[in-house]
Amino acid sequence: PAAHRMHIKALRAARRKGLQQVQGMALHDLFVIATETGRPSHAEDFARQAYRAYGPSHPSVPALAHDVAYFWMNQGHFARALPIFESVLSHFSDPAVRFVVQAHIARAAGGSGDRTTFRRYWTECIRIAKEPFARTVAADALTELALGASSLNEWDRAEQASTRAIEIAQETGDAKALIRSEAILEAARNGRRIEQAVQQSGSSSSSAETLAAQFVASLQAA
Repeated sequence: PAAHRMHIKALRAARRKGLQQVQGMALHDLFVIATETGRPSHAEDFARQAYRAYGPSHPSVPALAHDVAYFWMNQGHFARALPIFESVLSHFSDPAVRFVVQAHIARAAGGSGDRTTFRRYWTECIRIAKEPFARTVAADALTELALGASSLNEWDRAEQASTRAIEIAQETGDAKALIRSEAILEAARNGRRIEQAVQQSGSSSSSAETLAAQFVASLQAA
């Protein structure tokens, strides 16, 4: 609540002074706060405002697009998130960040039933996970892979990825990744999916699809 109040103050001040970039930054953070506090409709509204404040060619748009795509993916909108992840990948140069985005592509592909894309990124991510630079993010990335495999009922892959994620999380002391990966492993061993794709209609879904298309167009143009 305190973070929300301070960002609202920052947003109002930025609007008074005509500081577009600061408006975008405040709105981007308000989007994140809304996702963390379970207010999805507010989150999407802040995301749209942040995109407008930044403008389509702003260097912060890739980060915003990725965050919004991850938010949608967690809600089960895999088909909406997938093209954003694919378009945003080329905008990141850090190999560890690229590894995480590739894992997100695999999870979104699995959730949307795109087995070909899932398997392509599965192979690449399994290879990258062995690299030293990937160690700090490997547990999270492998957990994403396991979720994608689970969505496709590829239980052996889900178990493989989640088992390795558990090992790395234990080694690095990543409690959050450990809890997630243990839950996925248990579900995989019981042939049970953790997440399902959802389909929604109406004005809210239409506005979200419009924002998703805008993200993809901006990322591809850049």
